[in-house]
Amino acid sequence: MSQPEDHSARGWDDAINNTIISNTDSDILMNTKKLMKETLPKFLKAFSLTTLNPLRDITILEKPHLNQFVHPIMDSALWIFAKVYYIYGEIPLKGMKTKVRADGVGFLNDVINYPIVCGEGARPGASQQKSVDDDVKNAKSMVELYNNIVISEADAHRQLFTDLKTYGITAFKTEVSLTMMDFRSTHRLFEVDNFGLPRDWADMPNFVWLYEAVIKWALCANATRGALIDHRKKRRLGRYSEAINAKKLSRLRN
Repeated sequence: MSQPEDHSARGWDDAINNTIISNTDSDILMNTKKLMKETLPKFLKAFSLTTLNPLRDITILEKPHLNQFVHPIMDSALWIFAKVYYIYGEIPLKGMKTKVRADGVGFLNDVINYPIVCGEGARPGASQQKSVDDDVKNAKSMVELYNNIVISEADAHRQLFTDLKTYGITAFKTEVSLTMMDFRSTHRLFEVDNFGLPRDWADMPNFVWLYEAVIKWALCANATRGALIDHRKKRRLGRYSEAINAKKLSRLRN
């Protein structure tokens, strides 16, 4: 999508509507256009409200800034780029040892719908301590998502998938962090990227960083999904291999 000569709400809206998704586009370009057409209008509508723009004074918001701006981007990016189904709104993490709810959960498709993404967000007026608490809670949830998939696969007599990763989202005020976790003798947490929500017309250039971050992160999730689907096609384990796996999994089951 090229930048419009008319930088008003109408100009940007026309630019989005006139963006053509062509069969000659590469997959990444085609999907990027889809993502922008689905998510950018929400921000343009907010910006066009000028003094009533909810993103200008986020202290008046609670859930709306997550439900209107953060979650929809995650929803669209995960589905378009990774075919991961993301839902939000105090979702219970099923199959976990503890009864935990997340603000958003992303489920794999084609792999018995394992949850592989979890998200937490604080209302804009929350304290810095709430941000820390959300980071800790989300990291623990990512560990449980990881362990749940590995143990479930082992219980189904499948070979261990050592390249598994789980994914996280944490939002505090207008800042969003996108993370990934794997296991190499211990669980390791990485930040894939982060971005700030654009809040007004002056922030239009920042959408470049927003889309770069969410696409990069969603492509990582897509790689994990594809690798797990391929891994499940391998032959099931014999008894000796199961015994070895049981020993390896003892730490995760505790």
